[in-house]
Amino acid sequence: MDEVKTINTTPHLNRSKVKQTALEFAATQHFTFTNGKKPRFTRVSLNFLQRVEGRVKAMIADEVQRHPKIGKTLL
Repeated sequence: MDEVKTINTTPHLNRSKVKQTALEFAATQHFTFTNGKKPRFTRVSLNFLQRVEGRVKAMIADEVQRHPKIGKTLL
């Protein structure tokens, strides 16, 4: 039995919420193409999600590093 395991490349994200938020944000932006039409994004790439994942991990690492070395709770 050759089961293919899928590897979650973005374990710190709720992918559907990130996609939804990104598409909603893109829809509200006031930029246009050179022909005057507003872009209508309908998809979010895996590369986009991986970049967001990287930023989330970096932010977590930064917050932990800045935290005082005492106590039990990260504030």
